[in-house]
Amino acid sequence: MRSASRSCRTRCKRRAGRRIAGRVSFQLEDYANTSFAESSFDVIWGLESIVHAQSKDAFVREAARLLRPGGRLLISEYMLRESPPLAAGEHAYLEPWLTGWAMPSLLSPAEYREAMRLAGFAAIGAHNLTGAVLPRWAPGADRFATPAARQDAAPREDHRRP
Repeated sequence: MRSASRSCRTRCKRRAGRRIAGRVSFQLEDYANTSFAESSFDVIWGLESIVHAQSKDAFVREAARLLRPGGRLLISEYMLRESPPLAAGEHAYLEPWLTGWAMPSLLSPAEYREAMRLAGFAAIGAHNLTGAVLPRWAPGADRFATPAARQDAAPREDHRRP
């Protein structure tokens, strides 16, 4: 696990508890240049963390090095929409948010796919989960979503039991 701080690593260890403590470890590493041996993992999962990397390409190359043959790279991340592309004003609106959350840049799904292709990945797929995530975002974030994702995020009748 790539952790942003020692305090976060301490919290992770505490939350792991005795139940899984012997099966997991929490490391402070540069996820673009780790100390792990080649072909060490079956799965690498980047969950809303790769966005903080200076070079997403470097992360993808390191993931390719670390995965065993047949391994999987899963990335669930903030990405730029592809269509329509963001206008200059939208980029300007987004900039303070990126800076405030220590996000050097965002890539589009096509840019991630290209980075994966160049790193040697095969069978690359992408699934847009914006419609499921958008309702939980800060107000105003929907302006960066695709029209289809905005439609998916529209309020729906709740069928859960009270």
